[in-house]
Amino acid sequence: MAVPRPPGPRTFVYSVGADAEDAKNSRCCRPADPPYLWHSYYVPDNEGIAAVRDWFDQLPIVVSETLIGELEAIFETAAAGCTNPSDRDKPIKAFRRGEQYYELRHTLDPLIEGVPRQLFRHYHYEPDGEWSTYLVALHAHFKDVAGDAKQVSDEQTRQMVYAKKRCELGRSQHWNLPCEVENLVDRLLDLDT
Repeated sequence: MAVPRPPGPRTFVYSVGADAEDAKNSRCCRPADPPYLWHSYYVPDNEGIAAVRDWFDQLPIVVSETLIGELEAIFETAAAGCTNPSDRDKPIKAFRRGEQYYELRHTLDPLIEGVPRQLFRHYHYEPDGEWSTYLVALHAHFKDVAGDAKQVSDEQTRQMVYAKKRCELGRSQHWNLPCEVENLVDRLLDLDT
């Protein structure tokens, strides 16, 4: 059975209008020098993160390293405050108006016959006060576009709710901050072990 191929990078509906204005409230859209610090609050054995890791593991090393470089560039751009919600190359979306949860979006295309490109989704929280120099990475997954529009929407909502629950769980412990500076991609893909 053929796996449905996600839409190409130019067919996404990117944040425009009011959505773009909400996303512009993100620190990822306000230039920062020094850059904000990423902090991983991932659950390494979560099914979404495991699926991302497994997908990278099955790729040839040259392809994997190239796509890892793309993720690093996305995270570095966001940490530097250079993400633009209306730019197709640097997409960011706010969860809901007035909340400090954001979604970074990117298409990973291995350009290998039989290996589908993936719609990478990454959720983070931007705490206030003494932790305002951090971006707290909560969850990541590949968006599943199989099924009808309601199924796709329900699954995406489930992933976003999970990210918010991770944030609330960690809030009383300040997400284990402060911490050592870490490479977010290494933590996501478990490359530092």
